[in-house]
Amino acid sequence: MFELKEYQQKAVLELRKEIIRRLAKEEKRQKVVFKAPTGAGKTVVAFSVLSEVAEEVQEKFDLPSQQVAYIWLAPNKLHEQSYLKMKNFFSITKRLRPMRWDDIDHSLESLQHGDILFLNWESVNKDNAIIMRDSEQRRNLREIAYRTQVEAKIPIVVIVDEEHMFAGRNARKSEKVLQVLNPLIEFRISATPETPGDYRYTIDRSEVIKEEMIKKNVVLNPNIKDEGGDRSVNQQLLKQALKKRNSLKERYEKLGKKINPLLLIQLPNDNNTTNSEEERKIVEDVKAYLSSPQINITTNNGKLAVWLSNEKTNLTDIEKEDSIVEVLLFKQAIALGWDCPRAAVLLIFRDLQSVTFTVQTVGRILRMPEQCFYMDDALNHGYVYTNLSANMIVIAKDDMDFMSKYVAYRKKDINNVDLTAEYINKKPVRNRLQADFKRVLCDTFRDEWHLNEVEIFEENYSAEDMSVTYSVQSDKLSEDNQTTRNKLNSKLDFNVSNIFASLPKDLEIESGVVGLVEVNSRTRMARSSNEIDRAFYLFCRKNVGDFAKKDSTPVLVGALMEMMNKYFNFLDANAKKTLLYHENRYKVVPIIEKALQRYRNKMEKKKEASEIKPTTFLWQIPEQRLYNEETHEQDKAYLHAMEPYYKLKRESLPENRFSKFLEQNADSIEWWYKNGDSGKENFSIAYESVGKVPSLFYVDYIIHLRNGITCLFDTKTKQSDMNAPSKHNALIKYINEQNKQQDNKLLGGIIIEDAKSEGVWKYSNFPIENTEDLQGWDVFSPKELNEKQ
Repeated sequence: MFELKEYQQKAVLELRKEIIRRLAKEEKRQKVVFKAPTGAGKTVVAFSVLSEVAEEVQEKFDLPSQQVAYIWLAPNKLHEQSYLKMKNFFSITKRLRPMRWDDIDHSLESLQHGDILFLNWESVNKDNAIIMRDSEQRRNLREIAYRTQVEAKIPIVVIVDEEHMFAGRNARKSEKVLQVLNPLIEFRISATPETPGDYRYTIDRSEVIKEEMIKKNVVLNPNIKDEGGDRSVNQQLLKQALKKRNSLKERYEKLGKKINPLLLIQLPNDNNTTNSEEERKIVEDVKAYLSSPQINITTNNGKLAVWLSNEKTNLTDIEKEDSIVEVLLFKQAIALGWDCPRAAVLLIFRDLQSVTFTVQTVGRILRMPEQCFYMDDALNHGYVYTNLSANMIVIAKDDMDFMSKYVAYRKKDINNVDLTAEYINKKPVRNRLQADFKRVLCDTFRDEWHLNEVEIFEENYSAEDMSVTYSVQSDKLSEDNQTTRNKLNSKLDFNVSNIFASLPKDLEIESGVVGLVEVNSRTRMARSSNEIDRAFYLFCRKNVGDFAKKDSTPVLVGALMEMMNKYFNFLDANAKKTLLYHENRYKVVPIIEKALQRYRNKMEKKKEASEIKPTTFLWQIPEQRLYNEETHEQDKAYLHAMEPYYKLKRESLPENRFSKFLEQNADSIEWWYKNGDSGKENFSIAYESVGKVPSLFYVDYIIHLRNGITCLFDTKTKQSDMNAPSKHNALIKYINEQNKQQDNKLLGGIIIEDAKSEGVWKYSNFPIENTEDLQGWDVFSPKELNEKQ
């Protein structure tokens, strides 16, 4: 099973609730739309939703049916990928049964609860499609869907994967197929859905980026320039795209990562399967350039892969991080459903016929190889090169908000700095039981009942009814251990042959009677093994406390089974009967609760330890930095370390005034840099905010004087930030520690403009208690500081 990210868990919760709610309605073809960016794990979320719905409907007595079946429609061969992924997803739990049309039994009358039939869209959307065609055996999709919903009374949910592909010119055919299937619910999934839907759930790109699943954004034609010579535009683009790929590979190697970034080269035509004369010429030019002696990337040495209709070469294991393939030449075929996280650079030789297809294609280079950001920020972005003029590229805000045109580059020949930065990896501790809970539970039972890890019980079977009873093995317990035996027998009643359900008997209910009716007579019925399994699962689900029930229940089930086997030599079936016995439950539940509390304390300590210890790394002014067009705008700043200079549109007044102050001191300042306020790519140090919460402090300004002194300042106004003293004091401590190693090359702190003297900025070289009293603070004079050394 996959471990869901926080945003995925939230999506599963909301989508499950909505589908369950709509299963109670009689209205057909209710549309639930799920929108999520490429790389967010839409398929995994969908699998989890379908699994939880199938499990929960069996417990919902207020639903018209306590069953549900699924049909999964996907374009091209994406249904095969989804089928194989789902088989792996449910290889352990077996909650759903994935199947393909060719795999199902010819005598199949209808789908059953938990069945999920994967179908290729092209196999059902034609008038003469075989699986839709009438036959003597009535074995076609239309009949199976009808018998499932009408005769077996099992509602069908149709999953429309890559929903946008079913719109446009395919809309009429899509509608015809869905009318035939007539499902209760249409669960439509896409990064760019076309259907408004009766209910719509969206995963924002920012949530996926926050979990470091996909790259922060994509840079279009980064630092591109005309290098002159006799090379064509296409050749120059190829050279620069390849140079970027090689640069990324070197960066991975510096981090000790065996990741070989992949350059994708896409041909012009979106739709034709045959290659045009233009495409053939591009393929020849690309191959000729790559095969030159100084580059040596060919199909023969395995570094070039080709995915065209008439040529498929070196595609085996191309998705692996350490694959030797460096360049892939392709057409539309891989744009849908292809998952290769090492793909990092895209070169597009094509006309963009639709924005939607552009999103799907660019999405191929958005996934992070290890689902985490790297200290080298250049590896956290995707790079696209294209031969199209700027006015030919239409970028839809909602779909292409990861495209960035605001890129600044570090100025050449500046004296960079080496600062020891600190970063806190605040990965949330999941509120669920994990495998290590088993040890905690066993230890808790051992401590509470003073148990030893010995096999002290054996199974005995009655010849009359084969019911199971238990007796102490006399050959394993000596007379000296009689006290231990009595102690254990006092803990649990082990003579449990059956678990019974107590049902009302001979109860007469008169017409018109409402409210409580007294039950005078009951009868007991022994539960079957399946019923015992279900009852035990519900018992564990009820007793996982405030941990997530879905993920934690199986863990508690396994932990209790391990405890019973470890200390009492009981196998699953007999252990469940013993624990479910009403005389034993009240003895077991308090110990489970103690184990849960122990585990909760353990998780909190683990969380505290991970948050308190920051990771240190060497920080420098980055080679390039991307800015959000929505939040930044270009401005003039001659001394800024990167050009062009982009400032926040809503820049605070102190920041605006301090930036101008720095620009007025060009004689003393070599460069200054406006730091970001989040992320590993920006300079930060650790501090404790109000409430002793481990946090990160991103200073506003890093200033390099001409004499080599580096100043770290954060602009404030008096009493504007309740955490300002804590930030300042942490920065002073950091500066003092670093100066012991760097010969007093750092100074800084919170800096405030004197309200009585315009242009006079003050800071303290010592710890402070507040930002109201500036008495004793020093005046920041770049000129005087520069002249000291």
